[in-house]
Amino acid sequence: LRDTPAPSGEWRFTLYVAGAGVSLSRVLPVLHSLGVEVVDERPYRIAREDGTLRWIYDFALRVPASVLRDSLDTEMEADLLSHAAEQASGIR
Repeated sequence: LRDTPAPSGEWRFTLYVAGAGVSLSRVLPVLHSLGVEVVDERPYRIAREDGTLRWIYDFALRVPASVLRDSLDTEMEADLLSHAAEQASGIR
């Protein structure tokens, strides 16, 4: 989760995956369970010279003020990243 240039009230979340891509039907419930609304998703497919695939998924998230007040601190950020990584590793 990073605070990069985005419309007011939106955050960017980037998921990096090796191998097969990730379906939105697996990722969206995880993000929704964290209390955020996904407003945009941009997948990028990277084919390496050795033939292996890598994926970058860039999500625009709208985070309600109540979620920010209650849990946007370093612990929440670490939990979000850890949870997303756990989910992604089981999706391959």
